[in-house]
Amino acid sequence: MKEEPLLLLSDRKKDSNQVALIDYIIIIQGGIFMKIAYIILDPMMETRKHRAGGAIYCLDAYLQKRNPYIEEIQRKIFNFNSLFTGNININISSVMHYLPDVIAFSTYCWNIEIVKNMARSMKRLRPEVMIILGGPEASYYTKDFLNDNKYFDILISGQGENKFNKIIKKIFEQEKDNFEDIPGITYRDLNNNIVVNQESEEKVDINDFPSPILEETVNLEGSDGEVPFESLRGCKFKCSYCLYTKGLDGMSYFSMDRVEQELKKVLTNDNINMLWFIDPTFNADELRAIEILKIIEKYNPRMPLAFELRADLLTDQLINQMEK
Repeated sequence: MKEEPLLLLSDRKKDSNQVALIDYIIIIQGGIFMKIAYIILDPMMETRKHRAGGAIYCLDAYLQKRNPYIEEIQRKIFNFNSLFTGNININISSVMHYLPDVIAFSTYCWNIEIVKNMARSMKRLRPEVMIILGGPEASYYTKDFLNDNKYFDILISGQGENKFNKIIKKIFEQEKDNFEDIPGITYRDLNNNIVVNQESEEKVDINDFPSPILEETVNLEGSDGEVPFESLRGCKFKCSYCLYTKGLDGMSYFSMDRVEQELKKVLTNDNINMLWFIDPTFNADELRAIEILKIIEKYNPRMPLAFELRADLLTDQLINQMEK
């Protein structure tokens, strides 16, 4: 069985405040035994779609490369506007019409309440569906969260690529009662008891994760022109009010070789008009930040860029490079 290329659906709704259609569909030749619905909820203002998180693309890139049953698994990404104030049932219906076996959300502070409302309705409509939650909002007080929100089945803490892949493999193999060997997750067993699996002490090498850009999970040709870009994970500042570092062990950096390959692919694509860095603090390492800016200057110095950075760490050297 051969996997077809990504297919972009272009029939978006005309109301720009309600982008409730699918970025792409993976179509598999042959039998389909599982359907996964990925749901992205990011703020979208008019025609600009703020790419605050790229986790869903990372999950699917890993699944695509590492899951032994990938040819029997169909996946869809649903991209919804977290600022949409209309009837949320429109979005829920579009997902449930797909009849997914698994629904995966990535949660942040701006979408957690929307995710709860959607998941509650989805579970009522399709009780057998497995609803999986990841992201910063799912990485702390996990047992209490599942106890208070009974429509979620599994929470993934910290980096989710490998964990999500193992969960999907278990579900595919009809082993929904056998998650105890997957570290860093919290789940309900068949008796509805909440089980917390502690995180593994083994250090994760993020460079082992397939690139969603190089593997074309992020569809540059079919995108709206704004691309999320991640060059590192973790944050050294550990601010008490911030949830980003929950479940993450220190700082991890993607290799500069990988960063350059990804940047070259993005910056030389005529369809892209904005590069949105989702690093929590782009200039946490000034020399590395300058090196990345020099790569951007090399391939496309006119590309608009967006960063999150610390003003107190700005230096003349970094500002001068940003001007280029």
